[in-house]
Amino acid sequence: MIRKLPLDIAVTPESDHTLVQASRTLSARRRRPDVDRSYLVPTLSKAIAIIRLLEASAERLNVNQISERSGVPKSTTYRILRTLSAHGYLPRGADGLYFFDESS
Repeated sequence: MIRKLPLDIAVTPESDHTLVQASRTLSARRRRPDVDRSYLVPTLSKAIAIIRLLEASAERLNVNQISERSGVPKSTTYRILRTLSAHGYLPRGADGLYFFDESS
């Protein structure tokens, strides 16, 4: 089971810029001066950003959409999504779209 990750934004149906706001919040977190970046794993940070983005999204997304909205390169996004899906942490629908499911 995947642990629900906290977001610093309020997700509301009327917000057209929720994912952009989530991405900006994640970018701001990356610049936190109190975090010693020498001990961080960059790919894991990208995977967490993707999970948070999907958690905030009300819709299923394809690789291109996830890459564009998260700012993670498409090839990296694809590998992260396939890895998370293969390990049962992120569902992929029959339509090929990814979504966040708390029960996974």
